[in-house]
Amino acid sequence: MAAAAELPTYESMGLPITALQISIVGSAHVREASPVPTLTLGGMPASPHQIAVLTGRKTSIGELAEKPTIGAGKRE
Repeated sequence: MAAAAELPTYESMGLPITALQISIVGSAHVREASPVPTLTLGGMPASPHQIAVLTGRKTSIGELAEKPTIGAGKRE
């Protein structure tokens, strides 16, 4: 009899999900997770959410603070 070295892991829409959660919410959009991370950032495994948070924004907060607001300070 052969034994599995490790139990399978599952994910739903890129987030890890347990077998109990699958039995409660259903198996739509659930697939077995890859043992090797498919997404990486800087050589480290990362989820889609982690990549979105860690990736720099196109416009910095300093640039936004320097731009005047349309109609600011005008009184009629």
